[in-house]
Amino acid sequence: MAENILLPNPPKLVSSEGALAVFEISPLYPGYGITIGNALRRVMLSSIKGSAITRVHFDSVTHEFESIPDVLEDVLDITLNLKQVRVDFPGEEPITLTLDASGKGEVRAKDLKGPGGLIIANPEQLIATLTAPKASLKLSMVVEKGVGFISAETAERDRIEPGTIVLDAIFSPVKNLISFVFQLKLTEPSSQIMLLRNQLRYY
Repeated sequence: MAENILLPNPPKLVSSEGALAVFEISPLYPGYGITIGNALRRVMLSSIKGSAITRVHFDSVTHEFESIPDVLEDVLDITLNLKQVRVDFPGEEPITLTLDASGKGEVRAKDLKGPGGLIIANPEQLIATLTAPKASLKLSMVVEKGVGFISAETAERDRIEPGTIVLDAIFSPVKNLISFVFQLKLTEPSSQIMLLRNQLRYY
């Protein structure tokens, strides 16, 4: 019976635009479309190595519930914005990013400074808004490579200095994967065609 199972062709790229790509896998034996789609979704969301900001140090605060003079967002809002910054870098060792902003205006991910080879996938991501000409914001961040999701509670095992906040880290570069299964009309034993929509966080 096993020799009668229809085996699929290699995945085919249907379209690619920015961070969105559509792949097609076909033909598939009846019932295999959903099974393979769910398995791919689980693997791609949880098992692909990526990069994330794992901790941030503020020069002028001691904990995440403080506010910074002349900065619209409080420390908690700034850390939430930093978790949205998608970065990548060559190598495996952690790197440090710095931010030194002053004067009135918006501070965005493109203002972060780091070593050569640093890639910021969403440079327009807002970090903070400085509301006065005398305002200043100085931060340093640690970026690490990892897999899946690591909560701040899990990561916060070693002693950290005052002003350093550990962040929840989402390392996966894949933002979402949606599977669409369509039935093919064949004269042979029925098969299926599966379309995978794979939306990446960066690249």
